[in-house]
Amino acid sequence: MMYLTECSMRAEKNRKKRAVRLAAVLAAVCVLSWLSPVKGTAAGETDSPKPFKAGETDTPSVFGEAFLEGEVENNGGFFVRVGDTVYFREYGQDVLPETALFGEFITTAGTPGTSKMIAFDPETGASRTAFEDEGYGRIYAAANGFWLTQREEDGGMDDAVYVSPDGTQRRVYPAERPVGVSEDGSVVALEAFPEKGGPDLIARIGGEETVRAYPEESESLVFCGVSGKEIIFLANNYEKKTSDLYSMNAVNARLTHLGKVSIPYEEENAFFGSYPEPKGFQMIRKGVVVTFGWYEGTGHFLYQSASFRAVPGEENSLKLTAENVLDEEPEKEKFSVFYKDTDYNKDPHRIIQTAEYIGDTAYVITALAGRAPEDDIGWREAFHCTEMDWDRIERPDFAGKGQNKASGKVEPITKVIFSE
Repeated sequence: MMYLTECSMRAEKNRKKRAVRLAAVLAAVCVLSWLSPVKGTAAGETDSPKPFKAGETDTPSVFGEAFLEGEVENNGGFFVRVGDTVYFREYGQDVLPETALFGEFITTAGTPGTSKMIAFDPETGASRTAFEDEGYGRIYAAANGFWLTQREEDGGMDDAVYVSPDGTQRRVYPAERPVGVSEDGSVVALEAFPEKGGPDLIARIGGEETVRAYPEESESLVFCGVSGKEIIFLANNYEKKTSDLYSMNAVNARLTHLGKVSIPYEEENAFFGSYPEPKGFQMIRKGVVVTFGWYEGTGHFLYQSASFRAVPGEENSLKLTAENVLDEEPEKEKFSVFYKDTDYNKDPHRIIQTAEYIGDTAYVITALAGRAPEDDIGWREAFHCTEMDWDRIERPDFAGKGQNKASGKVEPITKVIFSE
């Protein structure tokens, strides 16, 4: 394979309105393939500058087969189905923070430690450890393995980590974090954190960086989703008070301005100092639908929401499709009706960490947590976790919003007791 030198191009090359620069690595791109294994990087080798084909194993990968057959579900969640197996992370001692604001433990980085990536068989209810894991946060499956996030030993920065499905091969990408994977598992989108500026958005195919978007001054880039080879992101310009949606092709490095995102019926997008936050991403027959929320105040209260349709790669294709599409109450909160100890007025009480659907089954993580007032920040309350549970609920049925009724059996998967 021939590799050319890295070079930069300005995304504003033929488009004066663009405030995003594009740096393309003009390399011969080899699409990730489970059919052509090559010797890879051994576990523990993290600083080799050589190009790396992610997930190279001695046998064809079941992950590649699952992507080809469309048998990957809830990718980027805390539970991910690949083929017949559901994967989730069982946290070890000290991996999660000692305390977390609002009791949101699984999205908050603790100290480096060892957890387990669990492979769960929904048919039999059996679990096994796929490999040990030092990461936290969301789980991304690609065509030949996992892309995960772990905190550096000094606790200062996140790193992206590629891990083969059995954990025997591992590669660390310093100062990066995976944020999305294409539906065929070939393109991985990551945030990158340079010493100055950023975060940048980059695409990797076969482990190799193929294209990078990085913000101009007074600008930030926010990842929205991946559709085919196109990475969709938002560029917020705080000086101009504008928000623009772009798509970036991971193969040919083409940058496309899809349109401006603004609050419906408001001339100023930065109403109350609020910029749109992506809250939903859905691929449709022709294009994608991206849902945004606008929030106000230090309490981050929902002010407005809207959905927009766009065709990645097609200039100015962004169209408003619906307004007021978000509920202020997170979806996970309604699962509290399945647990008896979620009463906020009791200490400790159970806090829903996440509730995600795979098929008709809901997978739920809960934390039993008590107050830690010494770590409060203003009105934001902190909690200390003493127990974490992983459950599943087959076909949960909610009687209606606001009614404390629901049907469905909570089936425990695993539990971890943390020391006081």
